[in-house]
Amino acid sequence: IASKTTSFLIESPSNSENITLFFNTNTLTVNKIISILYSGGSGDTPSLTWLLKYGTGRNDNGIEILYGGITVTGINNPTYTDSFSNTNISTGTFVWMQTSGNISGIISHFQGNIYYN
Repeated sequence: IASKTTSFLIESPSNSENITLFFNTNTLTVNKIISILYSGGSGDTPSLTWLLKYGTGRNDNGIEILYGGITVTGINNPTYTDSFSNTNISTGTFVWMQTSGNISGIISHFQGNIYYN
């Protein structure tokens, strides 16, 4: 089965991002996530922790794909994640990302790429 990708790019991410990425109409299996930070600061080592979640409603807490989230550190230094707490995203669910409040340094853009079947 060919892998599909959903990507997002956030300009000047804050510690309270909460963005719906898509509504899932089929059961999906997450294979890999690649995260990267871009910085406007010279000599800075930025860091950001984010969560990928899914749930039947956006009002609930959701189920984390990786408990504790994914921490990305440094500029132009991709973080590859291929081990997850919950790899299967159920049919009929919203999929969203949240920053966890752990952001440091100057981050001009944050990009996430989610690969799934």
